[in-house]
Amino acid sequence: MSKIILNFLEELAENNHKTWFEENRSRYESAKEELIQILAQVIAQLGEVDRTIAGNNPAKCLFRQYRDLRFSKNKTPYKTTMSGYIAWGGKNSDKAGYYLHIEPQNSFIGGGLWVPQPPILKAVRSEIYFNAEEFRQILDNPDFFKTFGSLQGEKLVNPPKDFPSDFAERELLKHKSFIVSRPFALERLDSQQLTDFATETFITMTPFIKFLNRAIENME
Repeated sequence: MSKIILNFLEELAENNHKTWFEENRSRYESAKEELIQILAQVIAQLGEVDRTIAGNNPAKCLFRQYRDLRFSKNKTPYKTTMSGYIAWGGKNSDKAGYYLHIEPQNSFIGGGLWVPQPPILKAVRSEIYFNAEEFRQILDNPDFFKTFGSLQGEKLVNPPKDFPSDFAERELLKHKSFIVSRPFALERLDSQQLTDFATETFITMTPFIKFLNRAIENME
């Protein structure tokens, strides 16, 4: 991509204090605007496949640059990453969505449900229980598996007791989150390449996101 975002984040990591940030605010605004434009193009294309996110405002998909310091021993004021979340209902909704994380040497594209509230977690597990074959086909789809591999995140030691012990896919029910991700080398992509890469990756993820959101929609 252009060096605007990358250079800003690298220098912010070395100068994480208010004085430097205010002196370089115009650079931050330029980096933010570039990311907004990337998200706008992604939403326009992804929205043709997943209509639930078509109306997302790209600027409102961005997460704040300021860190929440209330419960942290690390008092540096700014995140040294930039990220956005595209989801049905916006970035603060309880729906599964699409996540873009930009960080020098640690960029990735992800999506799904991260530690959902207990009622949602139970609804997703129930959806998997009653539609196990469909969910397994999504996970085992060659393009999906090549792109993301297996489900990630913490798991229970034992399957939840709400479901029969002889359920063939009980390992899937152990998950506390339902997420996948794909790392990428930010330094090797220009803005258009990142836009295309993110869009392609999110489209591959879409059946997974739709399955999770169907579970949530059915409980409402």
